[in-house]
Parts: sequence; C-alpha cells; structure tokens
Amino acid sequence: MLFILLLMGFFIAKEFWDVCITESRGKMLNISGHNFEISETNCDFIAKEDHINVLASKPGQTKQTPIFVYSPGRDPMPVIRSTGPHSIRISIADISSEILRMNNWEGLSIEYDIGEITYPSQTAETAK
Repeated sequence: MLFILLLMGFFIAKEFWDVCITESRGKMLNISGHNFEISETNCDFIAKEDHINVLASKPGQTKQTPIFVYSPGRDPMPVIRSTGPHSIRISIADISSEILRMNNWEGLSIEYDIGEITYPSQTAETAK
C-alpha cells in the first residue's frame, strides 16, 4: 500500500511541477539562409537527464524546429557551419547518445560530423 501511495505521489508531483529547465546557450544567424539556436534542457526529478537541442528557424520567423537533439558528452556544444547555399554541417567531438537527427529540413540539407558516440546503440529518431 505504501508503494502505491509513493508511486501516486511521484506521478502527481511530476505532473504539477515543471522539473525541466531549458536555457539558451547561443544563437547563430543567417547560416545558409537559416537561423539556429542551441539550448540545453536539464530535467532533474528522480533521474537526471540533460539534452542539447539544436533548433532551426527561417529568418523573420519565431517558430523553431528541433533538428538535432542529443545527450551531451565531454564537449557539450556543437559548431554549425555552412557547406553551401542550402546545406550545413553540425560538428561535435563527442556525444553520449542521439535522440533526434534530421537530415533535411525546409529545403536545408544537414550533414553531421560526430567524433564519438558513447552509447551508439541508442539510435536517434531520424527524420527526413
């Protein structure tokens, strides 16, 4: 009975208290005609979860779309460079695991240069 009450308390607490904090870590404007923001989300309730989000938007628009989400490794922040008029490369030395990886978004081709993935068996959801 005590276990059930604790379990109910856990779900109620998680539902009503926002246990995740997202902070912007930087913005890059007009790379291959798109804007990017890197943010970090920290969730700390029972288990600690950290994610780095690479968000893309078109100039003049406020709607951002996640194009790359991962659990950070030793090198938490990626570098985004233009490789052509409609293509970019996201580079990072190492990550813990991938959560989302988009290869194309709104006419933008996205390449990745990831040095090491600590837990590669946890495959990312790849969106086209």
